[in-house]
Amino acid sequence: MDLFGEPRMRRRRARARRRGLLVIAGVAVTAAVVTAALVFHQDMDEARDHVSVRSRVVGSPWGEIEYADVRPGPPVLMIHERTAATCGSATMLNCGAPSARS
Repeated sequence: MDLFGEPRMRRRRARARRRGLLVIAGVAVTAAVVTAALVFHQDMDEARDHVSVRSRVVGSPWGEIEYADVRPGPPVLMIHERTAATCGSATMLNCGAPSARS
């Protein structure tokens, strides 16, 4: 082999090693993102199923109100606002009275 062949081969091997590591890192990141998305969607489906079974809609002078009675304990009121300024913020109020379900 000539004098310049050895350094060139080392550079090629180093480049190939870097490419291999980048491919492995890319596959790992993709797998992590896909796994997180699947787990998120599964959790959201379970939460929707849990609430939708016990969800009720009642009429009030201010419009329809949907509520869910899901757990024992003190009642909590959660108000979701839908305005341009709040963009869907939520306010939680502990109603203070002991639960009738206790």
